[in-house]
Amino acid sequence: MNKKLILLDASSIATSSCMRKWKFTVLDGLVPDRISWSMEAGTAFHKGLKAFYSKKDLQVCQQEAEDYLDKFLCPDNTHITSTYLSLALLAYIKKYQNDILKPLQLDGELLLEKTFKFPLYSDDNIEIVLVGTIDFIGELGGQLLIVDHKTTSSTYKNSFLAGFRLSPQLLTYDFVVRKILKLGDEVSCMINAIFFWKAGAQFERSEIISFTKDLRDTYEEELRELCKKIACCYAANYWPVGCFTVCKEEYGPCRFQPICCVEPEYQQNVIDISYTKRIYNPLQFQKD
Repeated sequence: MNKKLILLDASSIATSSCMRKWKFTVLDGLVPDRISWSMEAGTAFHKGLKAFYSKKDLQVCQQEAEDYLDKFLCPDNTHITSTYLSLALLAYIKKYQNDILKPLQLDGELLLEKTFKFPLYSDDNIEIVLVGTIDFIGELGGQLLIVDHKTTSSTYKNSFLAGFRLSPQLLTYDFVVRKILKLGDEVSCMINAIFFWKAGAQFERSEIISFTKDLRDTYEEELRELCKKIACCYAANYWPVGCFTVCKEEYGPCRFQPICCVEPEYQQNVIDISYTKRIYNPLQFQKD
C-alpha cells in the first residue's frame, strides 16, 4: 500500500486551526486564480537579498529581483514596481553595507535560503515530512541567529515587529536549527523587516527573540499532536471547520471563503471556476 506523502511547512501549520483550510491548502493544492503582487514583490526582494549576502554585488542583487518580478504583470495601482525594488535594494545595501550580521557557512555552503526536510510522523496511511526554507542563519556579535526577512506595507513598525515574538514560523525554524542542523540550543531569532512605503522603503530589525525551554517543549508537543490530528482526519476523510474566528486572515477574509459559503453540492463548481490546483510543495515554490 502506497502511503500518502504530506509536506508540512510553517505556512501550512499556521492554517491548521481550521482543518478544512489545511486540506484545501495542502492536500487539494487549491490556489485562488489571482496573483498576490505584494507577495511576488516580497519574493523578488528576498532573491535580491540572497544575492547581496552571498555576492555583495548591487547590480546582481537588482537583476535577481528584476528578473523574478518581470514574470508577472505589474498592476496599475501599485507603487511597488521593478524600479521601486531596485531603489529599495540600493537603500538597503547603503544602510547595511558595514553590517556585522554575517551568514554562517556549513560544509562549504552559506546558510542562505537553507532548505530542510525532516520526517515527523508515519503510519499505515500517511507519512508527514517537515519541510521549508530558512532565509538566513548567521551570527551577530557571536550570537547564533535565525533571520527571517519580512516585506510589508504596514505603517506601524513597532506593532508589526512585536507580532513575531511567539511566531509559529520562527518556532519551526528554531526547531530545525536545533534538531536537524544540530547547531546547538543557543540560537535566537530576528525579523529583518522591509517596509514598502510609498515615500520609499524603510528598514527595521526586531529585538533578538529567544525561546524558553518550556515554549520549545510545548511547540514540539503541538507538532506531534497536529500530526495525530492530520492522521485521524485523513483516515476518516473528515475535515472540520475550525472556530469561525479563523475565517478572517490578516488582510481580509479567508481565501477559501467562497467555497464554504455555498452548499456542499455547489462547492466543486466554485473550485473549478475560481481556483487552480497544483501539488503543494513549499520547496518547489522557492525555485519558481
